[in-house]
Amino acid sequence: MRNVTSRIKYLEARMERLLWNSRLIVLVGVVASLLIALAALYIGVVDTVLLFSVVASYGSPNTASLDRADIRSQTVTYMVKAIDAYLIAAILVIFSIGLYELFVSRIDVPEDSGFIPRELQVKSLDELKNRILRLVLVVLIIEFFQHALQANYERPLDLLYLALAILLIGGAFWLTSQHGHQGS
Repeated sequence: MRNVTSRIKYLEARMERLLWNSRLIVLVGVVASLLIALAALYIGVVDTVLLFSVVASYGSPNTASLDRADIRSQTVTYMVKAIDAYLIAAILVIFSIGLYELFVSRIDVPEDSGFIPRELQVKSLDELKNRILRLVLVVLIIEFFQHALQANYERPLDLLYLALAILLIGGAFWLTSQHGHQGS
């Protein structure tokens, strides 16, 4: 009987160790998110370089006024695309840090530096999810802004739809900020 009990305790301890160490699987997501963040940063840098190449032609004496309007439109488009890419990279970094801290270990480096950004301090999975949700909403707003700038508004109804969309976006942003204040 004693032998069976000790064997069960041994198996229980092995199973608990296996379950505890299985949390390290999350490291795959942490590393993958960081790699995707690097890709997003690369896209943002390329969009920034393209932005400056377009802006450089703006002041050229050979540029007609109609071309300047097109250059302005392209400039705003590249600005929005770069900001979008940088925000996506930031979201992925926050997600990586949050996953690591929730499932693997607390990161000691920021505590030693004396500076820990509030957005990087994650205490629960819900808190991480809410932060990511708010940042994704900002990215969606930027995407909407980019499309709104490129749209053709031919009828008054088109402007009404734009105003309605802006109102809905503002409402969504307000609701998420209210939810964030209640949790604090």
